[in-house]
Order: sequence, then structure tokens, then C-alpha cells
Amino acid sequence: MTAWALISRNGTGFSLPELLIALTVGAVVGSALISIIRSQSAYYTRQEDAVIAQQNIRAVYDLMGAEVRLASGADLLLAVPDSVAIRSDVSRAVVCDSTGPDEASVFVYDSVSAANLPSGFRGLAISLPMDSTWSYADGGSLTVLDTGNGPRAICAIAGAPSTASDDRYRRLSGFQAAFSRGAPPRGTLLRAYGRLTFSFTSSIGGGPGQSSLRRNSQELAAPFGGAAFSYRLSDGSVAAMPTSGRLPDVVEVLVSGMTFGTGATAPHMRSFNHRLVLRNAIRSP
Repeated sequence: MTAWALISRNGTGFSLPELLIALTVGAVVGSALISIIRSQSAYYTRQEDAVIAQQNIRAVYDLMGAEVRLASGADLLLAVPDSVAIRSDVSRAVVCDSTGPDEASVFVYDSVSAANLPSGFRGLAISLPMDSTWSYADGGSLTVLDTGNGPRAICAIAGAPSTASDDRYRRLSGFQAAFSRGAPPRGTLLRAYGRLTFSFTSSIGGGPGQSSLRRNSQELAAPFGGAAFSYRLSDGSVAAMPTSGRLPDVVEVLVSGMTFGTGATAPHMRSFNHRLVLRNAIRSP
């Protein structure tokens, strides 16, 4: 009788055949577990890729679209296949009354943060009473002469609320340098704006042909492939790069391409094709 048999009969161990069978079963179970883990890992990677792709598409449609739709064709500064630039409002006001040839008191009814808008580009736009068009003065700026009680009294007489914070009531000068008519009359709408550019540029650390969507210098989402802008005009035609004279005729910004996850093998891919209708878009019959 062998030592292995004695150990097995005494209940203190396994025979060699039993040990071999146990090792074989363990190897089969381990191999199955490794296969399941790999399969689950690949599944989660695909799901993560799908989430990244969906988030990229949302960045195009929601984040970029929300700001582009606020512009009109006249607000376009640049319209090319890889970039679209618009005048983006920093503040909006109504003129309560002119107080001199170059001065006016205004009530600022809306303002937003100018974060990430280049300081090198500012401008003004006015729309006179009973007029739906805008006159632009790129590079124009105004000087705040007074805030609070003085402008507040003038604006309250003109019908503006008198309970807003002091900085909402302003006496401004510098109109003559921006507009030939000088200070605009009561009821004129006034906008102060900066330059906002959305572009598809080479992605940092991305592969060949990959790009990222940027809001000025801020990266919103990545990666994209073959993404580009095109532009529908009021006559129904589509141009990849309308001439500067036709920028006011743009009624829709079209953006299309492909986005995908960051998986090393077979990343999830999704194509997109969005229409961003501009504010006050006028189409021919």
C-alpha cells in the first residue's frame, strides 16, 4: 500500500488522482471566471464609450446649440467649415433718455458673465425705436459716468422699475465715437457683446484625424472625426463657407460628423447631423 493511499484512508489528504482531478476542475473554473471577467470588462468599456459618444453629441446640440441659436445671421462674424464665430451679448439695456449729444441714461435689464470671451474684441449694437434691425459698432465701447440715483430717476420717469440694484441704472458716454448719430433716443435697445467662437480643432493627445469641440479656448468635448459646419441661407441653398456679404442671409448652422469613445479596440461610434436654427431666421417662401 502506498503512502498516498494511507494518507487518503486516514482522512488527512488526497490521493494523486484526486489531486489531479481537483487541479483540472480548478483550472477549468478559473479559465471560465477569467473569460467572464474579460467579457464584463469589454462590456463596461463599450458602455463607457457609448456614454462618452452620447455626451459629445449633447455638447454639440445643447451646450453649443443653446448659444448659437441666440444669434441671428447679422450676428455672424465668421462662417467656415471648422469654425463659427458670433457676437455674444454680455449685457442688454434700454435707453431711458439721452442726457446730452454723447450721453444717455440706460436701464440694464439683462447681463451675463463674459467668462472666456476674449478681451481684445468688444462691440456695441443699437436698435432704434420702431426698428427691428441692428446697427453694429465692432470695437466700440462706452464709459460709465454715473450709476444709482441720477440714472435711476430718469429711468423711473421713463417707466423702468425703480427697485433694481444701483449698477442696473447707468449714465453712459461714448456714443458719438461708435455711432454717427451720437446718443440714441429713448426706447433704443442697446447691446454690448464679445466674440464667441466654436471650432473643431486638433484634439490634444488625440489620434490622426481626431478633433475636439472648443468654445474659444475651452475644450467642451472630444474626440470627433470628420466634424464640420455648413450653412443654410435664406434662399434654401447650403454653403460650406458663405462670403462675408452673405453672412446676414444665414438662417441655420448645420453641424455634422462622427464621435466615438476612447476605447483602445473597436470604440463605440455615433454619427450626428444637427440643424441649429438662428434667432429671427427669415426664410424665402
